[in-house]
Amino acid sequence: MYEAHPKAIVSDNHNTIWKYMDFTKLLCMLRKKTLFFCRLDQIKKYDDFEYSDTQASRNSFNNRLTEMLGPNGTVTLGTTKCDYESAARITDEIRKLGSGKIAVNCWHSNEYESLAMWKVFLKSEEGVVVKTSVARLKKAFISPQKIYIGQINYYDYSSEDPSNIIKSDNIISHAFYKRKYFIYENEIRALIVKSGPESHDCHGNWLDLTDTELHVSVDLDMLIDRILVHPHSPNWFFELVKEVSHPFLVEKSTIANRPL
Repeated sequence: MYEAHPKAIVSDNHNTIWKYMDFTKLLCMLRKKTLFFCRLDQIKKYDDFEYSDTQASRNSFNNRLTEMLGPNGTVTLGTTKCDYESAARITDEIRKLGSGKIAVNCWHSNEYESLAMWKVFLKSEEGVVVKTSVARLKKAFISPQKIYIGQINYYDYSSEDPSNIIKSDNIISHAFYKRKYFIYENEIRALIVKSGPESHDCHGNWLDLTDTELHVSVDLDMLIDRILVHPHSPNWFFELVKEVSHPFLVEKSTIANRPL
């Protein structure tokens, strides 16, 4: 179930959002009545900067560590005393463990469907995009697990400018930041955290995120506004999507139509 969080912010609940997917993922969503979440440390395999510090954040952290140094050259982290290098290494390890406790489900925010997104997220013409809104997504989650929803902030990770400092005061802070090179994604991210025994999966079982992926129950009637089929897909595929997606509205994308 959706829950507000100060680190998970969306500027407008009426924003239209899109989920581009191939046919197998559509079928899985419809049959299981779930949304697929991927563990964040698995996404790091494709972008090592995911859930990491900007250079400005690292500089700020190093400055704080220096200020914390005691007369004997040690830093106190909780109840542990260690030297400067060990403190930095422990912090990095904590960050690495944190990425294994978070799973995400990602959407593209845009008033219109995007030809670029069709090309980026689909490897063939046998794909679809699910159209909804942020407000509908929030209402669609029916799992007891807390779901946070926020828009991604795009920062220059190589810059030392203080404006690129990620303010990290809880486990989800870094999950809503990416490098500016991904700004074209205009991403809205739904997020799950395993932070205590109150966390459950879609079947009510305790969620430990030992699996790299999970499926979270949703009300599809609330979630789906309509389903658009790839603009270059063959007619047989369009008819197949209509058949398996009944009673949801299915339309053929007109984004690649030729001018009159």
